[in-house]
Amino acid sequence: MLCDMYLWKGDYQQCIRYADEIIESKKNDQQSDRSLSSMLVSAADNVKRLNGYPLVTDVLMSNYYGNAYSSIFGSGDSPETIFELVFEKGSGTSRLSNEAVNAFYGYANTQGWVQPSSVLTETSSTPYKNKYDARGWENLSTSAEIIQKYVYDNIRLYAADTNNDPTMSTRYSSYARDQNKSNWVIYRLSDIMLMKAEALAELTREGTDEATVAYNKPYLEQAFSLVSAINKRSLAETPMVDTLKPASYMTKTAMTKLVMEERHRELMFEGKRYYDLVRQARRSGESTQLATTVSAKQSSGGGYVRNKLSKIDAIYWPYNLDELKVNPNLKQNPAFGSGENQSYSKN
Repeated sequence: MLCDMYLWKGDYQQCIRYADEIIESKKNDQQSDRSLSSMLVSAADNVKRLNGYPLVTDVLMSNYYGNAYSSIFGSGDSPETIFELVFEKGSGTSRLSNEAVNAFYGYANTQGWVQPSSVLTETSSTPYKNKYDARGWENLSTSAEIIQKYVYDNIRLYAADTNNDPTMSTRYSSYARDQNKSNWVIYRLSDIMLMKAEALAELTREGTDEATVAYNKPYLEQAFSLVSAINKRSLAETPMVDTLKPASYMTKTAMTKLVMEERHRELMFEGKRYYDLVRQARRSGESTQLATTVSAKQSSGGGYVRNKLSKIDAIYWPYNLDELKVNPNLKQNPAFGSGENQSYSKN
């Protein structure tokens, strides 16, 4: 939480400090537990994939992928997880199942209350749906436009066809209605690694002159190593062909964009995206991207949502009217007028 809060506060050195403590702790866990260590490096090319970070491998065996998904979102209590809410299969017992997933994301092949954004389901949109990226096939179904993360107990991709395409064979086991026992992950290692990468990118300077390039180099190299490890972990191909090239991300703008896209890919449907966009809006002082993204999937009223969120103050909620009445020191968020109903409708 300190790592997260310092990132929001803009104290990037402190964010990095706490991220390093977490990463080192996970490395120590891996080194002290032989069974865990062997699981994490089961694939021959896994050391090259993970850049030395103690991530759970996604490789089940040669040409089979889905181990990371099953470890983190299926069995639960993954060595990569830092904090999660625990659920158990609930039907016929006193235990609490994760019925929120059933309601919002669905179960089996049944659609829940929410659908993936069209930005994600376009197969040509390479930042989010690369055919070599196992997460694309683990997180959502483009044909049925349904969310799969947390809905599936486990998933197994086979990517040994002539085109090295994981869509050739996908096997999964999904929860029945009211039987979902997926733990809800609050923090896991890849999230912390990407927080550190974001902080490193924010420590760099704009510009391409010799002094700026020299200053930025160590920060950008560290950030790229973090992002690359997470990205390569998900590449469903053997031998692995890395799709990210360091030379393409040697400016602040390029690295910031890469980190945010990787957070979108890695943490999809985990409740992080909106807050990532809010954090970007706070930094830049404008909320155009946030407004466009949030309003894009609105079946009606999208224009109103976009116009409202285009005001930077609208990224925060208004104070409740009763709170304003009892505390004269509170001033209403200007994006919502005075807080009176008629004022709200005008603003």
